[in-house]
Amino acid sequence: MKQIKGISIFDMQILAMLSMVVDHVTFPFFSKTAPLAIAARCFGRFAFPLYAFMLAEGYRHVRDDAERIIKHVGILLILTVISEIPFDLMEFSQKTLSIYPLSKVNWEQSVMLTLLLGYASLIAIDKCWEKYSTYVVFFVIVACLITYWSHSNHCLSGVLLICSLYLYLKHAEKKKYLRRVGELLLLFVFYIPIYHWAKMRLCGMEKFITTFTSIIFFPRYITLLFVPFLLAAYKGQQGYHAPWFKKMYVFFYPAHALIIGILRHIPGM
Repeated sequence: MKQIKGISIFDMQILAMLSMVVDHVTFPFFSKTAPLAIAARCFGRFAFPLYAFMLAEGYRHVRDDAERIIKHVGILLILTVISEIPFDLMEFSQKTLSIYPLSKVNWEQSVMLTLLLGYASLIAIDKCWEKYSTYVVFFVIVACLITYWSHSNHCLSGVLLICSLYLYLKHAEKKKYLRRVGELLLLFVFYIPIYHWAKMRLCGMEKFITTFTSIIFFPRYITLLFVPFLLAAYKGQQGYHAPWFKKMYVFFYPAHALIIGILRHIPGM
């Protein structure tokens, strides 16, 4: 990347973790329509695009190192497995489980499944596109469908965003800041309605418009339009990356979900 004054991967990691914690703490403990909750969840919208961007950028740097790719897939697979119980604890309260039988609860999967399949899609695009483009498209579609049918967070829109950001990063190096902002804004203009449509389980147009423009969702989507300005400021540097921080960052998701989940199931919380 062209060396300009901007943000590093470390800056993104801190912001992603902070926005994710704010979002996840707000969800179980505050009313959806409270002004503070609306503002907090708007801030929380920064998390996934940042993680998606860093995943795509990380793959771009290891794409020629098979050993590191396998290592990254292994880490994502482990995180997908160990994050599920903490995620369920965080997502579902005792009240929900007492009202609905387990068979009727709309069980969701953590975002780690979306990140895993998104990363697998990057491998397919990078390694097989030139000779087997039709199969690559089929693979990405299957990855999207798996995330959708399994109710994984960010589901098919997440996989598509990861792939789109990877393709953007392949050609963003020599472009000026405003050009990068413009391309990312265009990407997010398409991403936001797809994300909402998938979140609403591919609902009809009337429900789509009603929910999209609601006080709960519309402010979040306006906030998402600020993300391209942040991503375009990426200066192509890792920044601070001490071993202890790298390990903490890797296991931050299941650890924070477990803590919030335990707190949520304490009587009176």
